[in-house]
Amino acid sequence: MKAHRFGIAVVAVASVATAIGAGAAVTGNTPPWLKALNERSEALNQQYGLGDHAERRQLGAPGPDWLVALNARSEALNRKYGLGEYSQSRDAGGAAKGKGKR
Repeated sequence: MKAHRFGIAVVAVASVATAIGAGAAVTGNTPPWLKALNERSEALNQQYGLGDHAERRQLGAPGPDWLVALNARSEALNRKYGLGEYSQSRDAGGAAKGKGKR
């Protein structure tokens, strides 16, 4: 029920904002608060490299130790969750299996 009310509130706020923006566009007069909001938004976009000021950076090759780090993470997770060579399969007699060479 709360989610339904929240959705209605969001739609209502968006509708009012759209109507105000459309009204300002039709009359050609932008209210001072909207002008200030747009200027603030533009300044923040410029400061943080967003919007029209965004730069697309090229991703370089991974560092030389990426494979070592990936293998270390994989082994640690296998050990933590008992996977791969760390699995503890039990047969009917209760003896551990899977600890030998593969």
